[in-house]
Amino acid sequence: MNKQMEQAAKDVLAANPLAEAVYVTEDGNAFLPEVKNLAENHAYMNRLPAPVEVKRADGKKVKPEEGSEPAAPEEAAEAAPEEAAKPKGKKK
Repeated sequence: MNKQMEQAAKDVLAANPLAEAVYVTEDGNAFLPEVKNLAENHAYMNRLPAPVEVKRADGKKVKPEEGSEPAAPEEAAEAAPEEAAKPKGKKK
């Protein structure tokens, strides 16, 4: 694993405290486990070796603080009903 891959893994794990691991491609792109298929497709389409799984060094998840999780899509739609009600037609 090259330095670019290591840095990408560190950055994504730091930004996503609940992630246990990431998949990193040789060109320095990192993907969370829930989109592993995107990592594999990216590697395939760019003729790279298969992505490498990088796990947290400490093996621990960081618990989020109370109230720090983003709102669910339903809650976001309720918060701004005027935006959801606007028709989305073509502009002339």
